[in-house]
Amino acid sequence: MRVAGIIAEYDPFHLGHAYHIRKTREEGADAVCVVMSGDCVQRGFPALFSKFDRAEAAVRNGADLVLELPVQYAVSGAPIFAEYAVRLLSELGEGVINMLSFGSETGKLTLLRRAADKLEELSDSEEVRLLMSQGMGYAKAVSTAAGKAGEVLQNPNDMLAAEYIRAAKKYMPNIRLLAVERLGASHNSSEADEHSISASLIREKFPDPSVLKYIPDEFHTLVPTDYKRFDEFVYINTVLSANSEHLLQLPDGDEALASRVGSVIGTSVKNNLYLPVSQEFAKAIASKSLSYAKVRRILLGLLLGLRKSDIDGIPFGRILAINKTGTRILAEVKKKNGLYCRTSLSELRKQSDFAQRSAELMIQASRIQQIFSCGRIVSNEYTRKITVMK
Repeated sequence: MRVAGIIAEYDPFHLGHAYHIRKTREEGADAVCVVMSGDCVQRGFPALFSKFDRAEAAVRNGADLVLELPVQYAVSGAPIFAEYAVRLLSELGEGVINMLSFGSETGKLTLLRRAADKLEELSDSEEVRLLMSQGMGYAKAVSTAAGKAGEVLQNPNDMLAAEYIRAAKKYMPNIRLLAVERLGASHNSSEADEHSISASLIREKFPDPSVLKYIPDEFHTLVPTDYKRFDEFVYINTVLSANSEHLLQLPDGDEALASRVGSVIGTSVKNNLYLPVSQEFAKAIASKSLSYAKVRRILLGLLLGLRKSDIDGIPFGRILAINKTGTRILAEVKKKNGLYCRTSLSELRKQSDFAQRSAELMIQASRIQQIFSCGRIVSNEYTRKITVMK
C-alpha cells in the first residue's frame, strides 16, 4: 500500500484541500495520512472549528487517517512546524509513508528543492541575521539572502514546502516528494473563484452564504471561534500579567523580546493608553524585525504556558479520525514498531513525562478553542469519541 503523508491545518477544511487530497491519489497514493494542527494554529489563534470536526471533514473527503500535531509545534514558526510534522510521519516506521505531498504556488519541485538547499545553507547565516536586524522579517530575509533560488520563498506555501523538503532530507531522505500546484485564490486572497477560496477569507466571512459553498455542509451549522472575545481575554488575562520570567521561558523568548514587551506595557501605562485587545497590543509590539504573526504566536504561547523544554521530540500519535484504510496504516505502524498511536489521550499520556506534558498542552489548547466558540468546555479530551468511518 502506497501511503502519502500530508501536513495541514484545515482551518477550516475547504474545496482546495479536497483537491489536494484527490490530486495526491491521482499521483499514485493508495491511502492518505494527514498530520493536522489541533485546536490552536500557527497564526497565533484558536482554530475556527474544533480539531475533531476538521479531522472528520478530512476523512469524509479523501483522507484515511488524521493524527494531531502536538500543539507546541502547531503554534511555532515554519521551520519548527515543518520539522516536527515531518518527523512525526517518519516515526510511524520505516517505509510506512511512501510519499510527502504538499501544496505549492509554483508547483515546480526543482525550484523548491533549490530553495530548500538554500534554507539549509542559510540556517545559521550571519547575512540573514543582519537583514533581520535591519528590519526584514525572517521569510523576507531568507529569500533575499538566497538570491535567485530564494524567489519562491516569498510565497507562503512555497516557503513551507521548502521547509518540508529540508526536513524530509533529514528524516525521510528516500521519500517521494509531490508538489501540488495551488489553483485559483492565493493563500491570503480576499477574493474567491468558482473553484477555490483562501481559508482566511472563509474565517473572515463565515457564516456568510458567499463562503458556505466552499466548505463541507457539516460545517455550516457549527459555532465558530469568537476572535474578538479571544483577543480581549488574551490582553486582560495574559498580556497584563506577563513578566520577564514568563517571556524568557517561551520557545521564542529572549531578552530583546522581554524588553520590547515591557517597553510597550510601560508606555501604555505612562500615557494612560488602553489597548483593549491583544490585536492592538500585538501590533504595538511588532517591529520591522518582529512580525505581527510571530507576536501573535508569542501571546498564544503565554496563554498556553509554553516553555523552551516543550520543543523536544514526538511524544505519541494522537488519532483524531480514521476509516478502514486508516486501520491498515496503523497495522503497518505496529508491524514496524513505529510511533505509539491511540485515540485515548489518557493512554497516550502514560508513555513518558514528555507525553504527560504534551497531553496537558493539548488539553489547554482544546479548552481555549471551546471557550471562545461555545462559551464553555463542552468536550472532555479524555472521553471524546473520535470519528471512525467504514
